[in-house]
Amino acid sequence: MPSSDFGNPMTVSVDVRLDLALRSSVDAWEAAVADRGPAATAKWIMQRSAAADLEREMVVEAIENLIVAEDPADRALARAEVAEMVQGEDAELADALWFAIRDFALDEGDGDLLTEATTHISEIAFDLDEPTSAAEAWLDFLNWRREPESASDPEAVLTAFDEIIRAAEMDGEPTIAARYGYLQVQFQKLVEADDPRATVGNWLAADQPLESWS
Repeated sequence: MPSSDFGNPMTVSVDVRLDLALRSSVDAWEAAVADRGPAATAKWIMQRSAAADLEREMVVEAIENLIVAEDPADRALARAEVAEMVQGEDAELADALWFAIRDFALDEGDGDLLTEATTHISEIAFDLDEPTSAAEAWLDFLNWRREPESASDPEAVLTAFDEIIRAAEMDGEPTIAARYGYLQVQFQKLVEADDPRATVGNWLAADQPLESWS
């Protein structure tokens, strides 16, 4: 579940039920969306994202796609469409959707989708000045990636290290940043050597999970 405490995007909502459903779970919110319909949900989104340059027709279409998506993969894509649309102005909704997409990617073992979701979750955390939360999202990615059958583009692992190092530096943890910098260099050597561990499975000698410093 998302860890950030967002509070209310606006003082007054056009649909308190949608607000409360979102704070419950993505599934509860989507059930409320299906009940309210695309037009009412689009109005709710656009009020919460009042500073954003959103086109009503595009928002309605995205919600329609979400409502009709029955296949889990289609639902993940529809969630991503909405999340990308609102992320700049409605971090609460975007974060909840990206976490749901991340959970689906984990269940499916989809490294590309997991990378995309983690990237957005991390961006939101950095924007909210929560570097530890950003690092934890990438640490979860790295621990998944180290499982025996887990595969991803090596660049995703290098990006994970970059973001963890950035978060540690922002948090005033230079020793942690140096540690992950060293691990990144070791991984880069595997990439340059075309070692298969750069793409799949655990590239570290130990099995212990990588942990946050908080």
